[in-house]
Amino acid sequence: MILATIMDTFRLWFSSEYLPSTLGYILAIVCGIFLLTELYTVITQKNEPDLAMLLVAGVLGGLVQGFTADVLLAILTTLCWVMIYSLWTIRESPVWRELMLASLISYIFVLVGRTVQVAMDMRINARGYDPETYVRWGLTGQQWFGISWNLFIYVFFLLCIIFFGRRFFLVSRLTSPQIIYLLLFALSYVVLYQFSTLENLQIYYNGVQTVLADRLLFASFGTYEIMICMNFFLYLISGPLLHLIFGVKKVESERVHKLVQEVKEKLGIKGKIRVGKVKAPILNAFAFGAFFDKRIAFMSKDIEDFTDDDIRGIAGHELAHASRVHTLWLLVITTVTFAITKAVNFPATAIDYIFNPDVGLDFLWYYLYNIAILAFSYLFVRYLEGRADKLTMKAGYGKSLAKSLVRLDGFYQGIASEMGLSVYLLTDKEQTQAEKIRFLGDSGRNMYNNYIKPNVMENAVNLIASHPKTAYRVVALTEQEKLRPFKAAMLPLLLSIPFVRRKYIKELQGIRKKVSPVIDETFTDSHKKSGVKLYDKLTHLTHQYNYLKGKDIVAISKTDKKDYFYGKVASIKLTETITSPITLNIKTESETKTIDLSDFNIHEIAIDQKQVFKNGKIGIIQELSSEEKFSFKAKFNENGSESIKDMKIPGIPISYFNSIVGKDILLLQKGVTRLAKLDGIEFDENTIANSTFMITVGSETKSIKGEKFIIGFKPFDVYLKKGKEELQSPILKSLVGKPVSLQTKDDLDTLVKGHVKEVTDDTVNMEILNEIKEVKIDRIEFVYLYDDSIVLYYKPSISFIERFFMMVGNRKRLVHIIS
Repeated sequence: MILATIMDTFRLWFSSEYLPSTLGYILAIVCGIFLLTELYTVITQKNEPDLAMLLVAGVLGGLVQGFTADVLLAILTTLCWVMIYSLWTIRESPVWRELMLASLISYIFVLVGRTVQVAMDMRINARGYDPETYVRWGLTGQQWFGISWNLFIYVFFLLCIIFFGRRFFLVSRLTSPQIIYLLLFALSYVVLYQFSTLENLQIYYNGVQTVLADRLLFASFGTYEIMICMNFFLYLISGPLLHLIFGVKKVESERVHKLVQEVKEKLGIKGKIRVGKVKAPILNAFAFGAFFDKRIAFMSKDIEDFTDDDIRGIAGHELAHASRVHTLWLLVITTVTFAITKAVNFPATAIDYIFNPDVGLDFLWYYLYNIAILAFSYLFVRYLEGRADKLTMKAGYGKSLAKSLVRLDGFYQGIASEMGLSVYLLTDKEQTQAEKIRFLGDSGRNMYNNYIKPNVMENAVNLIASHPKTAYRVVALTEQEKLRPFKAAMLPLLLSIPFVRRKYIKELQGIRKKVSPVIDETFTDSHKKSGVKLYDKLTHLTHQYNYLKGKDIVAISKTDKKDYFYGKVASIKLTETITSPITLNIKTESETKTIDLSDFNIHEIAIDQKQVFKNGKIGIIQELSSEEKFSFKAKFNENGSESIKDMKIPGIPISYFNSIVGKDILLLQKGVTRLAKLDGIEFDENTIANSTFMITVGSETKSIKGEKFIIGFKPFDVYLKKGKEELQSPILKSLVGKPVSLQTKDDLDTLVKGHVKEVTDDTVNMEILNEIKEVKIDRIEFVYLYDDSIVLYYKPSISFIERFFMMVGNRKRLVHIIS
């Protein structure tokens, strides 16, 4: 009887009517259980509550889902909680704080609208009201949500304008003149509705049947036609309008005018081109104006910052847009989409749908239809970008444009760079020479890495930017036989699709050596041949690999795992090319090979070498494979018996551990990373768990079994915890003379890199290319270290979820030893 009752209850919970709520409560319970384990670690070990706050978001989202059975409201609640906590954590970081605040307020608009709608729907269901007539404050629930959903992006842009002014539009790739048109049009649409009701916006002509008038564009005159006319009007006045909005000034430089005239003639453009300039912290340009009013504006601190090649390349691309009146084509495409929308008798805009939803289509499906239309327009925009690149190349400026794009990409560094947003550029800071070298070098190396193994997340994020990914445009401009401009424009999409990307990765890998000279030449032009040496000094590249000298290694190709070889590292050399800045000279049994470190993964390994593997087991390398893919055999002693196992991921040699005995290591315990000294290690024959570590922390020396720790390797990130300055000051004092990177509240995503010159009670003085930068200790968030060492994570200080992520990171390579 009891069992039957329980089964009936379960059937009720998982019925179609209650399933959404049941899943919500299950999510809340699961997240709640994990939250308790996380809170235990936070309370007992005094860890930071970041993961706990994410789990709180899961609990909140689950409870909202359970109570309302509304997935969207649950997601919005979760996002808002995460944003609130994120805003709190970055409250002292300029620009990031303002961007997060703008995002939070925008999302709150949507959350409030959805909350009102859900509350009204629940009241309708409870009281039996008519959903079509039940209103609050003059609006139905759907209208409340629809208005908030459609306004939030404009709220975001408005807040960004308030916080950053026109600089936000100048330096953000999220925006473009077309976005400005969109904002202006939205404002005009709002004004339009203040003077007329929806019914009065539709004008029918005498003699035209209503059925035809409601389906054919301009067979009647209503919202569709008003929007098209407004778009066309904005297009006609776009020249003076954007001139005013962007603050374009006249260019007096005869050199610039002469070069623009040269490009204009090469592209076959007739008529006058108005040349202007806009003060901005980047080197870029944009073309604007109607077909009879062609204009171009160069963006820079000083117009003389542009080289002749920069002007030819950038002007070539922008004027190619103008020569083929691409903006007018966008207007045509917009008109076609309106024609389709009217033909199927859908509302012209989401606002129209909100106030007149009787089209037999749910709001979600109508919104998906709009997204499909937007995606089509987006593909067309990418096609136009590819066309402009092709025309530039045909005019003879392909290489000039490619180099200009590489240089431009150097300005967009940091966490949000792939979204087309550089937080650094939204500040008033001037880039130092060291930052220019580092940012352009990082950009060049990242491009090259994208040819070897394109990052799925980077490519997916690029899909919301107004321009295709620079790395692929550079390929199309230099090797069009292999990659056409339009295909390059579409490549981020193709590389985001799991089963499609492999083919295109192979193509990129095959042509990377033909494209890299353009990137290298751009870097050398900007920073001379000594630039790579300075870049190495700033980023500590060779410092991180010096330990390999004289070591036996296996080098495995990043492009083909069948391509690998064994040998001893004879020397490590710095090159003059930024895409492959380090080479290794390796002595094999038959020859000496020179390889680019950018193209290979390096692992220390040798026959009869004793290693600690990622699971903490200690084994001896027996045999190195000569098969198609790299593998090896290792001998283990388990439970008194020996076994030979096939392995694919090398471990860490015992000799590496012995080399750091007597040196400083890091110890993370109770949420604080401290400096310790490794006095010795007594290795067990079988496992690191049974080995004994002798360490000194402060004035106390301890002998601790390896089973108490998870072991991590360089580079190390050390969080400087407030209130623990006394415990962590030895770490800072030990940095003098060492290469480090500092993540500060002011350089949250670009870091401060250099060598530590001096550490005082309240500052770290960094030497950066012979200049001293003073960094306040209370502004430092993380310190990144690159010395040969280890970090011991005390296991009780690591939560279950943190251990899970560590194990996930260990799947394809050894990052941690977890016994």
